[in-house]
Amino acid sequence: MAKNFFLRLSFIEKIYHFNYTTSMLPIYFFTVFFCVFSGFLFSVVEKGTLKGNYTGTESLFYNKTFYLLCAVVAILLAIGKVFLPVKANSADGTMYLIGDLLPIFMCVVLFFLFSFRYFSAVGKSDTLPGFTAQLNGLSVIIGYLSFAIGILHLFFAHALIL
Repeated sequence: MAKNFFLRLSFIEKIYHFNYTTSMLPIYFFTVFFCVFSGFLFSVVEKGTLKGNYTGTESLFYNKTFYLLCAVVAILLAIGKVFLPVKANSADGTMYLIGDLLPIFMCVVLFFLFSFRYFSAVGKSDTLPGFTAQLNGLSVIIGYLSFAIGILHLFFAHALIL
């Protein structure tokens, strides 16, 4: 089953002359930006160090449309990183590698966090699983982790889990 999946990917690559190196570069940089931005949002803005100084950005960061947009972007980045694997350097060029495990995990966590905040703003927070409320309580720690994973993903892009 997995072999057929990879054969189909190679068929798509041959038809459209799809190059994984150039097509993954925008997703790579957007993932780095999204993790660093979300880390800044949850670690600095949530902690309250900038709340009193920038009242204009508070209305953006605490808007339900912003939460929904960030949740959709987070899950699309996670899906894009999983289903568009990077071709590894092998002799025949058929080995695919799903790397970037920490950014994928962080995008899924950020999806649940932004989704919980969106549903809380709408008034339907009971529709999500119970662990999302616990994630919301750990938002500052998740922000620091997201910031660190984004920076590490930028500087160590060839590492397997980064």
